[in-house]
Amino acid sequence: MSDHPRATLKTKFGMVTAFVTDANHIYVTNNPDSGRNIQDFIVRGVPYHVTAHFYRWQDGSWHLGEEKAQEYQRVYQALYMTRRDKMLEAPSNAARKTVYDELQIVVGAWASQTQNAKTFSFAEHNKLEQDLERANDERKDLMKKVADLDKKIADLKKQLAKLK
Repeated sequence: MSDHPRATLKTKFGMVTAFVTDANHIYVTNNPDSGRNIQDFIVRGVPYHVTAHFYRWQDGSWHLGEEKAQEYQRVYQALYMTRRDKMLEAPSNAARKTVYDELQIVVGAWASQTQNAKTFSFAEHNKLEQDLERANDERKDLMKKVADLDKKIADLKKQLAKLK
């Protein structure tokens, strides 16, 4: 995630980092450096590890989860929470819903600010460059396969010609 634009956002439970991956997606976490710098995120005295996926919906607004998903899917799949004090214990539904509501407000408000438009444009530009590079690499691989098949076809035609 280090190559994506990022912003640190303050919630009532602690700080989270928002990574803008493209013009329509934001990845949010309190663990931005893969365990080296976990930011405190405490709900009702319980520390959590939190990650969430926000999407720009068709009306231009930002929401946790994809637009086509049901609300329970957004709460339980687009928002991932684990307790940091008891790794195998799931968060309560109340804690999950509270975090869902808070992140929806904080991240949605930040993403909707007009001064952040360049951040999303930059992220989309980076994503498109990466997609172009992957497509070019895939094209090169396919061209090599075509060249190999052309050689195989030519060899088979030679073998057939010898049999006539």
